[in-house]
Amino acid sequence: MFVAICFVMEYTFISRDTFNGIIERYIGNLPTSKQEKALINLNFLNKIKEVLLDPKNNTISNKNTRSWIKKKFKLEEITPGDYRVIVAANNNPVLAVENMYEVLCRTHAEITQHGGQRQTWKSIIERWGWIKQDIVEQFVNNCTICAVQKPSFHPLAAKPIIARNFLSRVQMDLIDLSFDADGEYKYICHVRDHFTRFSWARALTSKRAIEVAAYLFELFHFLGSPPTILQSDNGKEFCAGVIKELIEMWPTVKIINGRPRHPQSQGLVERANGILQQKLGKWRENTGRTDWSFGLKFVISAMNNSWCRSHKKTPYELVYGDKPRGNCTLIDELFAKNIYNEEDIPDTIQIYDSIEDLDSDIIDDLQESNIPVQQLDIERAVVQDQDNENNRHIVLIDPVLLDITNNTQHEVLRNMARQDLQDYTNKMANQMSKGKKRIKEYQIGDLVRVAVPKIDRFSVD
Repeated sequence: MFVAICFVMEYTFISRDTFNGIIERYIGNLPTSKQEKALINLNFLNKIKEVLLDPKNNTISNKNTRSWIKKKFKLEEITPGDYRVIVAANNNPVLAVENMYEVLCRTHAEITQHGGQRQTWKSIIERWGWIKQDIVEQFVNNCTICAVQKPSFHPLAAKPIIARNFLSRVQMDLIDLSFDADGEYKYICHVRDHFTRFSWARALTSKRAIEVAAYLFELFHFLGSPPTILQSDNGKEFCAGVIKELIEMWPTVKIINGRPRHPQSQGLVERANGILQQKLGKWRENTGRTDWSFGLKFVISAMNNSWCRSHKKTPYELVYGDKPRGNCTLIDELFAKNIYNEEDIPDTIQIYDSIEDLDSDIIDDLQESNIPVQQLDIERAVVQDQDNENNRHIVLIDPVLLDITNNTQHEVLRNMARQDLQDYTNKMANQMSKGKKRIKEYQIGDLVRVAVPKIDRFSVD
């Protein structure tokens, strides 16, 4: 059975007692035979280390447990003589019950900025092992900030536009926060790419076209290219004014003025702006700060690193072709041991800065998508030694040296995203069509959601 759980600190949005109750209910609902190994506490974690460090010692636990441990886990040496337990199935460190509360709170509040069940679960399983999805979902359900800030549903357009490339269609919108100004800042300029769902944002002092254009000028130069189509729900004239100011700064640029309040794309924009404002409100409530212009950076980062249900990737992956390098559990372990310099990292640890991890992710995704792995013949080649024709080995090839007709890893990711986006759009359109045929019936006492008019909303609404 599990002992009492002790933690270093307590977060305001969910108490330790509430989380302890989630753990107890989860364990209590399992068959007795599965309760001991469903979650791993520190005592059991130490036993796992003992078995793996001395696998021939028959005095540690019983034969079945030793065999189970050797099959499920392995050790990774952090510093000489200091090891952490890794789950063999996914190469992630084991998350002990005693550490679960703090890890879930940090991930939910700092990394996903109070993302929902799906976003929090995706972030957790990317970094940790031996954690159950039901526990994460119940954790999010009991978050007081998320309960208040639960988003409203925005239906999908009947004939949505599906952008096929990065920067082919970009949406620009101004979010009016003049009623809740942060010093001189009264507006947020939110720019969003339709294909990747990648967002950029900046706090502005006014909604003048010249100030918006100055931000877009800086942004598009940073990206290396302007978009093909720029549209805004703030009005066609406003968008035209911004493009005019942009052309005066950048005479060679050519941008098409998209239709305002385009019915096929308005839903995406409303959802994105809603998510931004909700996350910003959660950040303010969680930190107790009112300078939303500062919190905007964390919110945008969380949005761009959140798993997207439509294309089954994060916006960051589709734009950069790789996963972000921060929030690594191994780095946390090294910092905990006061190791901050690369030359101080023990030789037993290898931190890869190659494409190796991305390759394995792509192969896994291809297998799940029924795409032959043989098609992924990029950035690798089989080399045969002249001295020994039987000695063959795989080497990595610089993508620049490949024929341009071959798909790159980045293009493989985007092709998969295009297909997933099309499938998701078709699925949602069918569900919406079926939903229109059903008449909703309500009973007295049912909990319903009432939309607050935009003019009456506060920034955390």
